[in-house]
Amino acid sequence: MGYAVALEAARQGAQVELVSGPTQLTINHPNISLHRVRSAQEMYNAVAKFFPTADAAILSAAVADFTPKIVHNQKIKEKQQSLYVELQPTIDIAKEIGKTKQEHQKIIGFALETHNEMEHALGKMQRKNFDCIVLNSLADKGAGFG
Repeated sequence: MGYAVALEAARQGAQVELVSGPTQLTINHPNISLHRVRSAQEMYNAVAKFFPTADAAILSAAVADFTPKIVHNQKIKEKQQSLYVELQPTIDIAKEIGKTKQEHQKIIGFALETHNEMEHALGKMQRKNFDCIVLNSLADKGAGFG
């Protein structure tokens, strides 16, 4: 969805800094600069770099809320009886840029909700200092991934 939004913004004349996690998608438009990242921290770093001079941010996809506390650089062998993965929160990119938003800037966010959709979406909009939020409800017939 982020690629489609970026392309439409570029077609309407915006200069777009598209920050993208790993995907097979590509995009080619003279008004779009694509910045590929591999982690939530890298995404935050890129967004924090571009947002101060932006007029608007459209946050169309969320990175993981949690990440493994320990990342192994080799395969974990199956000889263990059990395995526990400890998670830690990732940085909340939307909330962080919402704290630094200037009066002339706009932030548009998205919310995927399963219950109390409107209440949760409006709460997210307020907590993260969004100007607008798009609510996606899994309760809608045919909604969801795949």
